[in-house]
Amino acid sequence: RKFSETDSLHWHRQLPEWTCGAAQPYAEPGQRVLGNKNGDLICDGHVAETNSLFCALAFFFQQFADMKILQEYPMPKVSIYTPRSMGPLNRLTSAQRTPP
Repeated sequence: RKFSETDSLHWHRQLPEWTCGAAQPYAEPGQRVLGNKNGDLICDGHVAETNSLFCALAFFFQQFADMKILQEYPMPKVSIYTPRSMGPLNRLTSAQRTPP
């Protein structure tokens, strides 16, 4: 791969892996919850790792979406704590992060 530093952004590696039927340790017996105990998905390093696919999506959407587009989406009721940077990208040079 040309940019092996970004490998972690190319596949879903959330542990424990999210599934629609995943039982979480804080859930009631028989209850299935995605995210934290309230069902919120947040990039806090616990519910979602900051380099997870979910947090990378939030980062790139916020970084590259036009403000007019962003205004079309309602603000989340609970902040997802979008990462300010993507760690794997910080290891690339400025020239490598710039499209040709």
